[in-house]
Amino acid sequence: MKLLVLDGNSILNRAFYGIKLLTTKDGHYPNALVGFLNIFQKLRDQTEPDRIAGGHCVRYESADIPPQGLCGL
Repeated sequence: MKLLVLDGNSILNRAFYGIKLLTTKDGHYPNALVGFLNIFQKLRDQTEPDRIAGGHCVRYESADIPPQGLCGL
């Protein structure tokens, strides 16, 4: 069995800053989504995995959550 594991945070960051600035009619920036899907499809086609797993690290600035956020839980 071939497993493809994705680091969503890294790919989203790379995707947003790695392609030219895109905007929708509403003024939103879809760079991260468009770039992520392009990278995902390319990796999926190259590796042809049986299963895919991914994660995304979220950090919050709040008194209720420790400074390191939710990463690593």
